[in-house]
Amino acid sequence: PELILTAPSKKAKIQVLAYDEDMNRLGAVTLTIGGETTQRMDTSKAFKQQGIAYLVVQTKGEVIGAATYRDGARISSLGLRSAPITVLAPQVRPID
Repeated sequence: PELILTAPSKKAKIQVLAYDEDMNRLGAVTLTIGGETTQRMDTSKAFKQQGIAYLVVQTKGEVIGAATYRDGARISSLGLRSAPITVLAPQVRPID
């Protein structure tokens, strides 16, 4: 996806972390956005690795963001929302 990130008032620092399907960290990119500005990040260019399953966006300062997906003429944009501080990996057990 493409990330659209806005610092509505003061400067903000953003770290974007990429993970694979096994929850292994593949890389990280740090950005600084000036106050009252918007910045675009093309994650396919920022992270050259294959197999990225998901991204985590961590911020210091107020940030409003969205992830935009494109496929030909189709486009979808999803607003980024805060998540709990601690997230546990799913624990799946076989049923006998």
